[in-house]
Amino acid sequence: ITQNYHQLGSDKELTIRNLQREVKADWMMSSYSAMAYYSVHDEVPELPLDKAQETTEWSSQESFNVTPTVQEVPVIDPLPKGAHTGNLVHELLEYTPFSVLSSIELGELDSEYLDNRDKMIKRFAVDIKNTEVLDQLLSDTVNTVLSADDTGFKLSNLSEQQCLKEMPFYFSIDQLDTLEVNRVLAQSEAYLPLSAQQMHGQLTGFIDLICEYQGKYYVMDYKTNSLDDYSVEKMTESMREHNYGLQYWIYSLVLHRYLTQTLAGYSFDKHFGGVRYLFVRGMKPDEAMSGVFEDQPDLVTLQALSQAFSSRAVS
Repeated sequence: ITQNYHQLGSDKELTIRNLQREVKADWMMSSYSAMAYYSVHDEVPELPLDKAQETTEWSSQESFNVTPTVQEVPVIDPLPKGAHTGNLVHELLEYTPFSVLSSIELGELDSEYLDNRDKMIKRFAVDIKNTEVLDQLLSDTVNTVLSADDTGFKLSNLSEQQCLKEMPFYFSIDQLDTLEVNRVLAQSEAYLPLSAQQMHGQLTGFIDLICEYQGKYYVMDYKTNSLDDYSVEKMTESMREHNYGLQYWIYSLVLHRYLTQTLAGYSFDKHFGGVRYLFVRGMKPDEAMSGVFEDQPDLVTLQALSQAFSSRAVS
């Protein structure tokens, strides 16, 4: 390089500029999936796990025993299991208006939906021999009541303007101590403690659905996990096994920060509706809250979690 430089006619000597700032070697782009990996592994994978892998079966070394309060009924589930089916369902719920999916139960199949459905089945290579099973699952998902005392609260009653689908987010984490996260979320029954790690960088991800209903805003996430039954106990066990508790606390913090910045007169108690995790295989329009795991995060814990993500290490 020096020889070529002098051939250009310059008599100046090449010099190396000195680094003027610290390079943080531990900086990383992380995600819920990457953090959840710490629940059962000592080291995070080099790249964050893709969202499609969130149904991968793994469990912690510590047991989580739940005594069901209802008799377990085996579920006959004709849909294929696995990440490809999960991606297919997520894609159709994202790109199809809920009103269109709601009309399926009336025998009305929108031509655009049918075309998109068939393309997505091929794209994700899902072996579905009877597409009516998929249609029915999507219809049941949007027509199941999402409240124990308000029959009007269901996805099919939400307009497109009330929904923010697949909301991306980024926020910085500065010297995050996972043991501090364990302390903050110790009382959450859906949370699986993380192994001791220090993290620094950016946390990123996508929230399946943020929606507004009667002035309150909700975090919603679709799960295609196939369970033996969809009692509250079994759903809670699955939430903890996959550490979806960590996921929804992160998502709740994202929504809280988002509303703080964008909603005039925002009040947590007035506007934050809570969390709904929709286990779509267990949802039934004739049974309110079937296949639905719900929680109402509290502001004190969210503030403590926010502090854990943004606290700086003291040298």
